[in-house]
Amino acid sequence: MKEHKILAATPKTDDVAWERWQPTHFGDASAKAAAGGTGRPAANGMVAAGAELDALRAAAREEGYRAGFDAGHAEGLDAGREAAKAEGRALATQLGNAISRFDAGVAQLERDVAQELLNLALGIARRIVGDTLEAQPETVLASIREALAQLPAQHSVVHLNPEDAELIRMQHGDALARAGHRIHENPQLSRGDVLVEAGGTQVDARLETRWQRVWESLEPEPVAKGGA
Repeated sequence: MKEHKILAATPKTDDVAWERWQPTHFGDASAKAAAGGTGRPAANGMVAAGAELDALRAAAREEGYRAGFDAGHAEGLDAGREAAKAEGRALATQLGNAISRFDAGVAQLERDVAQELLNLALGIARRIVGDTLEAQPETVLASIREALAQLPAQHSVVHLNPEDAELIRMQHGDALARAGHRIHENPQLSRGDVLVEAGGTQVDARLETRWQRVWESLEPEPVAKGGA
């Protein structure tokens, strides 16, 4: 009987990959499945959330900067407007004061010019009156009669320049005396001046006063505001 040798087949390591068999642990498989199935998406979600948070922070900073700029801009505009208003009020006050000073200066100039013209007119009038009285004493007499007509009393004192008083006495002294009037020489009066007193009342018929009245009558009347 022949002996048969049974040879065990020896696998070639180069051709077949093998590993030692171990029992399967379901917990490890679940953990691997969980790690392999959801780990990467979770990491991506965290990255996305972080990026979104950074974007929100940047937007908040930008909004804060913009709000601060707008507030500062508005505050600056308000301050500028108030400063402009204050400067405008100050300029208006200065302009008003300048106009007032100008008006006052013009008014004073007008008064000075008017007084100068009046003095010139009085000087000319005195010269003319002086020459006229020498030839026509009745010129003063007309002023005396006009003044006496304004007084109710019959007895009056007529003040005249000494030269005029002498002429009136020579020409009309008796008539005035019979009417109850008395002539009084006053060296402070100029030729042609007449002052009449009676019962505590005085009528000023001096040449300067008469010229002043004429001058005032020539001044234009002020136009009422809003009038035609």
